[in-house]
Amino acid sequence: MSDNVKLTPFEKVMRLIQFDKDLCDGALCGVDEAGRGPLAGPVSVCACSMPLDAPIVGIDDSKKLSEKKREALYEQIVEIADYCVVLIDRETIDSINILQATKLGMSRAVRLPCSPYWGSSLMTNSLSTTAKPFSSPVISET
Repeated sequence: MSDNVKLTPFEKVMRLIQFDKDLCDGALCGVDEAGRGPLAGPVSVCACSMPLDAPIVGIDDSKKLSEKKREALYEQIVEIADYCVVLIDRETIDSINILQATKLGMSRAVRLPCSPYWGSSLMTNSLSTTAKPFSSPVISET
């Protein structure tokens, strides 16, 4: 299918799910960060895994969604997703630098208990690590 073809929201989410299924045999863990730009920390990192058999129509890059749509999707996502949020404080950022602090947060996020769905991991900015099994949402601070 050509990239310039307008997909319905359902077609778009199904295409994303197929992409994920093609990447791995099991579940996929997505990891991203927020807060790398500000001069004062913390940097926040979230690892999230959702079952591939439960599509949520409307999921997209958060920057492409309105605040109202993000809030509505958030409620749906946290009902079915396994996730972990890690905060790396400014003292750690100052000590090891923002890139290393982000990598540390990503590494911790995929290793803290969160989900039987945990499988492969994908991370933004070419940062990589290996996921470990999780069982419940966790918020962690250094």
